[in-house]
Amino acid sequence: MLITVLLGLALTAGKVDKGDAVMQAQFDLLRLSYACGDPLYRSKRDSTRRWIERLESNTTYSMQDVADLDSGLKNGTIKPATRVERGDCIKLLADGEAKVDSLVEEYDR
Repeated sequence: MLITVLLGLALTAGKVDKGDAVMQAQFDLLRLSYACGDPLYRSKRDSTRRWIERLESNTTYSMQDVADLDSGLKNGTIKPATRVERGDCIKLLADGEAKVDSLVEEYDR
């Protein structure tokens, strides 16, 4: 019985780690999208909200985290980790979206 409980906890913890990895990639993509002036920023933000709803208990991220990030980006208190050159935006956004997609596939396994 104890082994079953421990195995269940380990699987749940693994699911949360995968969920958090998806959300971190989504947040990184949002930062990049905003910094690049991406016209699809709002749809990416809405997608992030839908992911939080989908992941529910499998992530430590919340809707408030999305709201805080959105406010921070608009107020200039949150910036991308690295400086973004406008000419690099298309490639960086494509790479960010590919990373999110690969983490989503890994989460769904």
